[in-house]
Amino acid sequence: MEMPQRGESEYLIAKAEQCFRLADHIRGDHPSSEVAAELDAIAHEFLARAVEVDTERDRVETAKQRQQ
Repeated sequence: MEMPQRGESEYLIAKAEQCFRLADHIRGDHPSSEVAAELDAIAHEFLARAVEVDTERDRVETAKQRQQ
């Protein structure tokens, strides 16, 4: 099993932050914007995937430590 790289989760978090910033910017001009809501949803998906990546990496690291 290949271990996910730390950079992958950092990339996903950076993309989530970008989406949140864009949503805030759009919301400033259009408070009830569906686009802003979609960007927030996408950002949350990026964050959820980052957690999955980190969890999988931790599982692999723990399994390797137990084998030693």
